[in-house]
Amino acid sequence: MYLNKDNADYEKYVSADKEAAQTQAYKTFKKSFSDNIADDISDADMKNYYEAYKSAAAEKAKMYKKGFWRRSASSTRI
Repeated sequence: MYLNKDNADYEKYVSADKEAAQTQAYKTFKKSFSDNIADDISDADMKNYYEAYKSAAAEKAKMYKKGFWRRSASSTRI
């Protein structure tokens, strides 16, 4: 989800509903952002911040054997 890439085998290997997982990830990001940074952000701006976060996370992630991935040690969390 955070690699910003579609995977044709998603349904085969992941039991979670993709759309529900994406919606929940956005809601969690939005709550964390609102709780820790600012709570008066418009929905359009919040979506832009979320897309920027996903893009940054995709750049920092590295793929390993069998589809496992991890973020670099220097990555930050929100």
